[in-house]
Amino acid sequence: MSNRIWVVALFVLALLVVSSGGVVDRAQEQVQFGLVHKIASGGWGRNRFVINPDVKVLGNTVYVAYADRYPGGDIILAKVENATSPEAQITPIVVAQTQGPSIEPSLAAKGTKLCVAWQEGIAGSNWDIFVACSSDGAQTWGQPVNLSNNDTASGWIALFTGDDWPGNLWIEMSKDGQNIYVVWSELEDEKMFLSVSNDGGNSFSAPQELNGDGILPRFPFLKLLDAEDAPEVFKDKLLLAWADGMNDFSDLRVSFSSDGGKTFSDPVKATDNPGFSDAPECVVSGNSLFCVNDDTTTNPDNADINLTVSSDGKSWSGTRAILKDGAFPTIGSRGQNVYVAAENIAEGGSGVIFTYSTDGGKTFAPQLIIPNTSGPFDEPQMAVGDDGTVYIVSVGGVSRQSTEIQLVTLKLP
Repeated sequence: MSNRIWVVALFVLALLVVSSGGVVDRAQEQVQFGLVHKIASGGWGRNRFVINPDVKVLGNTVYVAYADRYPGGDIILAKVENATSPEAQITPIVVAQTQGPSIEPSLAAKGTKLCVAWQEGIAGSNWDIFVACSSDGAQTWGQPVNLSNNDTASGWIALFTGDDWPGNLWIEMSKDGQNIYVVWSELEDEKMFLSVSNDGGNSFSAPQELNGDGILPRFPFLKLLDAEDAPEVFKDKLLLAWADGMNDFSDLRVSFSSDGGKTFSDPVKATDNPGFSDAPECVVSGNSLFCVNDDTTTNPDNADINLTVSSDGKSWSGTRAILKDGAFPTIGSRGQNVYVAAENIAEGGSGVIFTYSTDGGKTFAPQLIIPNTSGPFDEPQMAVGDDGTVYIVSVGGVSRQSTEIQLVTLKLP
């Protein structure tokens, strides 16, 4: 059985909101950190990492998808039952064994349906987007389907500095598991594409080009706003968010579909600032849509995690920093609670940084580092259970010697 560390830390946090008029005190809050599970372990080096985790929770079961780069580069799904208990059961399941390297899995899960999309290296610079689905709670998996099937680097995209980045893909699913949406960026075309299944993943549509304005799209994100408490203005809409990576003044853009991805509204800027905005994630809480991203506007020499808010998807609040020295944020919510975690990119820093709001995003607690998270990449992703338990996965490790996938649980009282 995987090693587990039982850590319970009660943090008394007092938020100090600094404004031009002085200092405002906020009622004390407590965060209870629970179990830290080691989901998987690997070595060091490009072909030995365990890397790129994603997480979803269904009832008392947590699912963690990740890439195991050794020996062949497979996509693995860990099924974690009773994750909040010291007696949690962790079962690794192979989603796909392929000849090329498999990286950057994105996981969707509803009911007993699970689907994983990932990037698959075919030969040389040829990378394709694959997806595989299970209809029985991850016991068995269908054959992987190649969605992009071209000769370019699908899922990769360039930064304005000339660097190429993987992980430009996302998968989303309807509540009944019948409608599955996969979006990705193409390096050569500098465009985004969407493929849709309306039969539970048995077949997928040909790739549909989503934008034709030549704005280099980075890190596309999909969210089906189908929660029962979603505001009417967002109800059952498919949200698409991405970063314009053409230059160092990149902004976030959002678009919505009301017809299952057949058409999307004209893009709207969710940020409009002088910094470089990147890597968005969004969630609905209360009557508002919250989007986070890493951004250099308030931290030109590094990056902070910024938040922008909208009540209609058209007008946005303007960004404000809620975490300092962070990258690749992830966001979740339950009721009026909003949770944000990110990589710690402070000089000499390590571990996953975290903050939260209990008043619908009006104020956020001072940032902290989640105990027992440390590693070379972090790459946090988040899921929130129906009972309000927050599950965060990340990549930990021991000083360039090993890597491990970690699952952390936490909860507000």
